[in-house]
Amino acid sequence: MLALALLIASVGGSPALAQDTSPFVWDRYDVEIVLQPDGSFTVAETQVLRIDGTLRKGFREIPLDRVAGISDLSVEEPERRYTRGSGQPYTFAATREEGNARVEWWFPPTRGGTKTFVLRYRVDGGIRVYEGGDQLRWNAVYADRPAPVLSSTVTLRFPRDVPPEEVRLAAYPERLAAQTRLADTRTALFEAAEVPAGQAFQIRAQFPHGLVAASPPSWQAGADLADWFAEDARPVLNFFALLGSLAILVLGGLWLAGRWYVRGRDPDVGAVPPRLSEPPSDLPAGVVGTLVDERADVQDVVASLVDLANRGILRMAEERNPELQGSSLDYHLELLKPDPTGLRAYEKTVLATLFPGDAREVRLSDLKHRFVGSIPLFQDQLHAEVVRAGLFHGDPEQARRRYRAIGNGLLFVGLGGGLVALFVLAAYVDLAWLPFLALALLGGLARWQSAHMPRRTRRGALEAARWRAFGRFLRERNDDAHLQAERPHFEAWLPYAVALGVDQTWVRNLASVGTPRPRWYRPAGHIGGDGVGGGPVVIMPSPWGWGGTVGGGNYPGRRGGTGGAATRAEPGGWGDSGDGGGPQGTSDSLADLLNRTSEILSRGGGGGWSGGGFGGGGFGGGGGGGGGSGGGSGGFS
Repeated sequence: MLALALLIASVGGSPALAQDTSPFVWDRYDVEIVLQPDGSFTVAETQVLRIDGTLRKGFREIPLDRVAGISDLSVEEPERRYTRGSGQPYTFAATREEGNARVEWWFPPTRGGTKTFVLRYRVDGGIRVYEGGDQLRWNAVYADRPAPVLSSTVTLRFPRDVPPEEVRLAAYPERLAAQTRLADTRTALFEAAEVPAGQAFQIRAQFPHGLVAASPPSWQAGADLADWFAEDARPVLNFFALLGSLAILVLGGLWLAGRWYVRGRDPDVGAVPPRLSEPPSDLPAGVVGTLVDERADVQDVVASLVDLANRGILRMAEERNPELQGSSLDYHLELLKPDPTGLRAYEKTVLATLFPGDAREVRLSDLKHRFVGSIPLFQDQLHAEVVRAGLFHGDPEQARRRYRAIGNGLLFVGLGGGLVALFVLAAYVDLAWLPFLALALLGGLARWQSAHMPRRTRRGALEAARWRAFGRFLRERNDDAHLQAERPHFEAWLPYAVALGVDQTWVRNLASVGTPRPRWYRPAGHIGGDGVGGGPVVIMPSPWGWGGTVGGGNYPGRRGGTGGAATRAEPGGWGDSGDGGGPQGTSDSLADLLNRTSEILSRGGGGGWSGGGFGGGGFGGGGGGGGGSGGGSGGFS
């Protein structure tokens, strides 16, 4: 509707623009029409111009589609008649071009002041004949003008006296508020104070049948039908197009809202504490991430990798690879348990992709595009896992796809049909495109709603609320007492911090109290076994980010978290690293490992990773203010 309003505003503003740029205006445009006893009528158009520039030529085109013919054309000024010729002052030429009678006239170059021209012609077959009363409908002032007419009077003269009660008069468009009246029993007047540029002034008169010896012209039946459609049917069709558009939006919106309420809304689980100080259940980290944001993504893969490392299934180490271009820093992943038991399907897919066949070791740089084919399988398996665990009523991605498909279909029909309606049907129904726009808007709404259609079970909704409360606790509780209490849980809770998107803040806070690095990670220069301690905690940026160094701020696609909190230097933590490269080097290297792992997993191309008038009026026939005869175009140069 906003676009429609802007369109109407732009159309409405064009006459003013034309007035500002035209070198002249019409002070007056008066027309005298004299009905002849034989059914023809003569027309005299008197145009009084106020000139601001220089003019030397005028023209006028009169359509021939609703008359039998135009003849006896002449042009004059009050004191001088023009002669037939071409290009010379005080000459005129009359031709027929593309269904129009065209008159051109030339005069000496005139700059400023006023000038008056009178165009005369005879019209045959221009009266519509009906039993209830014959009618003349004439576009006395044509619409195709670059400047306004400041005043116009149309005088209609009957061949003999007519009873006033048998005469009906009207002027269109009604917004001109033109005055109509009988001056006497032989004269009717139509007066408009101003006719804007681009607007026609049409008069309509009905008088007794037989007043003139006219017969129905050949064009009358077609014109009556066209006028009926334009004046009676078209407004009704526009009304129904508007009504249908509103019905589509209202009923379609209600249907989508109802589908969400029944099929997409999570059940109410009551109040849940805003923060929980420990994991609310033993759900795997990858499942937790999928449960909270209703989709399986690269964040859940990295969380699952950290979880597998915590369970002693794999180990990660930094190494130098001279074969790499640019930086030689690479990472070595080692499978410690080649046939681990108790793995879930999505975990098996991750390991099988990292370590195909009998492989036990792999360099991160060798993975490249290996995950491309496994991305859809991993997603399907993780979605199936949350359904199997009783957390969702159905596959979250299938629910999204279903409503995206509905939205795409509505968008296709709406946009495609709207273009057809705009260029084909708009000639018959102005608002034919509006129902299709409503369909397209409904399609966009369905696509937006698709993200909200996965439905958790009661257990799933409760678990999601509790896990969000736990993530809130990790992110917000950063006083020393809480951090000291969380130190022993760092390694166990790290996968959940990654899955919940709060790892950056939480790890930085723990780093400030000297929490040791994970046992499964070996930085460059590591000496000794896998004992706990000996190295600082790693400050990880979001594992799905693209940086290689430690820093604050958010990263593309992360679920939550804030920038890094200020660290507090304390003994026993950052200052007591026994690993080569110092504490900051260790932190940066593991951060780079997880970032590059995330980058490898994200190279799935189209794999789907988320990151994010009415007629009558008392007249004997025809319609309202539709297409009268006459009109056309004209102008001066």
